[in-house]
Amino acid sequence: HEVRFVVLGVLAAPLVTGLLFGLGIYLNSIVTHHPNLGVAAMFVAFAYEFALGAALVGGFPAHFILKNRGTVGIWAYAIAGAIIGLITCGILMTTKMFSLPGHDAAGKVLLRLISFAALGAASGVTFWIIAKPRPTPGKG
Repeated sequence: HEVRFVVLGVLAAPLVTGLLFGLGIYLNSIVTHHPNLGVAAMFVAFAYEFALGAALVGGFPAHFILKNRGTVGIWAYAIAGAIIGLITCGILMTTKMFSLPGHDAAGKVLLRLISFAALGAASGVTFWIIAKPRPTPGKG
């Protein structure tokens, strides 16, 4: 029974990241007076792919580490998600696609780090809500 919710959480939590990322893209397009829902939808799918990879490589193991330590509160999952988001951001910024040339690169790096941490935290909380983790018996 619990395994189904863990799998569902790993698949659904990245969707929240994708939707929030797409919403940000769409709101930015409105502010710049070029609303484009199609581009935003494309970014939802794009962000979901990266977030799913992060959930499988980082989130899934983090869940079992936290659970086995008896650390199953919402804040633990939010912090773990934020850390995974920061690591994902760092990895992506090493690629040419995510490089930040220019004079204001430091501000853009900070904005991306904050954004990825917030998206990761939202994903961690979503996972926590779906999976309802309980400590491993005899732990914590």
